[in-house]
Amino acid sequence: MLKKTLLMALSMTVLAVQAQQKYEIGNPNDEEHYGYLKDYKALKEYIDYEKYPNFKLGVGTTVNDYLQKGLVYKLTNANFTETVAGNAMKQASCVSNNGTMNFTTVKNYVNAATAAGLNVYGHTLAWHSQ
Repeated sequence: MLKKTLLMALSMTVLAVQAQQKYEIGNPNDEEHYGYLKDYKALKEYIDYEKYPNFKLGVGTTVNDYLQKGLVYKLTNANFTETVAGNAMKQASCVSNNGTMNFTTVKNYVNAATAAGLNVYGHTLAWHSQ
């Protein structure tokens, strides 16, 4: 039984390595391979807001990545109308072990997102594993 388990684990590892070697990593600025992407509008522009005025197109973001105002910030603002914090609004991120609360990161996130025209969805008050 142990030999079968080890053989299966080794096989899965070899397959995973081969899959990674064949995985194409590209740069969207590469005109030859990705120039066609410029033919598409931002995702939120495909929604008929006259017909569906309350439709929200949202994305979960890692708050620290969003607050850096780099690629995550730009893609989120360009393509979506709503965002939700991946983990930063959960209790374990805002309340320390001694019970003190710190909402600075959450406030910065909400302020940055709303200033960019996004709605912010509150996500959850408690998470089963925290």
